[in-house]
Amino acid sequence: MTSISFALAHPHDHLVRNFLDEAWLVSNMLEEYGGGGVARYIDLTSIRLETPVNIDGKLKETIGDLRFSATLRNSRKNNGRRALIFFEHQSTIDDKMAFRGLKSIIGFYERTDKKHKNTDNKENSDNTKGQIGFDTTSDSNANELSNSTNTVSQFPKDENDGICDDGKVGAVRACRSKKRGLRTKRKYPLPVLLVLYHGKRAWHKFRSMKDLIYVPRGFRRRLLDYPVVVIDLAKIPRDQLRGHPALQVLFDTLQSSSANDLAESLERIAGRFTTIRSDPRVKTWFDTIVTYALAVDGNIDEQILSKAYAKILTEQEANRMATSTMQRLLNEGEARGRVLGEARGRVLGEALGEARGEARGEARGRELGAIEGKIASVKSILLKRFNQVDSSIFKSLEQYNDPVALESLVVQAALCDSLNEFEQMLAHRD
Repeated sequence: MTSISFALAHPHDHLVRNFLDEAWLVSNMLEEYGGGGVARYIDLTSIRLETPVNIDGKLKETIGDLRFSATLRNSRKNNGRRALIFFEHQSTIDDKMAFRGLKSIIGFYERTDKKHKNTDNKENSDNTKGQIGFDTTSDSNANELSNSTNTVSQFPKDENDGICDDGKVGAVRACRSKKRGLRTKRKYPLPVLLVLYHGKRAWHKFRSMKDLIYVPRGFRRRLLDYPVVVIDLAKIPRDQLRGHPALQVLFDTLQSSSANDLAESLERIAGRFTTIRSDPRVKTWFDTIVTYALAVDGNIDEQILSKAYAKILTEQEANRMATSTMQRLLNEGEARGRVLGEARGRVLGEALGEARGEARGEARGRELGAIEGKIASVKSILLKRFNQVDSSIFKSLEQYNDPVALESLVVQAALCDSLNEFEQMLAHRD
């Protein structure tokens, strides 16, 4: 059967964000794979999405990376303090990931500063206490979380660290009092970097700041470090994936994509939903998987889709769903061509400065878009089926300006037995 590829901007982003905008799924991921370090100090039930995931009509992300907030585990020392979880996903190893994480953290803190310019004012202090931007509680427990993982900052206590340095008893007492005041000023939430890595080879060592920056002896070490959790899917066998079925499906899909066997694995991946097939979210989740799979693997055809859908639907529904999905993606390719044509029409109309010119331009743009979309569909199908296509065939295609004729060519490209047969059919039409 004919396979199809589907152009999708940033397919990994689209897949991960469509799953992990569910904060409870991030909680489940940290609970199952976080190693216990950060989860020991963060209340996983309190995790909330801070940056909404907006995906526009072209299936292209319109925001940056995901960010979550959480409450540190209840204790007198933490007193309800907050943490920020900065989420990144990687398909390749980045030895300078610590720098990227720090850039995201500092960027957020700078944006927070702009929103709280008058935070020294007591009125603002009362109004902003407990908000995600700042914490106002004491830092007596600041070092506890630092000891929970190898990549977390440690801040040794030093009474002569630059605030009190003249050695005089009276001055030291005054400075200590001043330092107690500094400890109660607003502080930023604890940053945690959560990295989901799904590359082909294992990420054996995450290079922290102390690995990247030379620090002479006598200086404090790891001053710029912060908690990091790396979930390395390359180290987890597929038969040992755990957690909620939706999380297993996400991880299995990413692993299969990295191993270049997504087409062969799609039925097994869908089977992970069997235990929760009555959950109304399953169809939406699996539609996301299918869209991703068709974007990254050109070997998936209608029969493969039908077998996969049969794991969560009846056989009749699965066949119908597979057919409609293939057709929908072909239509979306044509729709992108129409959007491009309409844009050209608008530009032409505005240049003429007349409403009549704009209307005609948009109409012509829609027509050109439909033609371009169908030509692109024919080319894509021929390339996927026959790998190499003579440029003369493409040149002949580009001479067509009849949308009805091109619609017929889309069908012929999918059904013809050889390129010669398709070329002869083109010559006959000419």
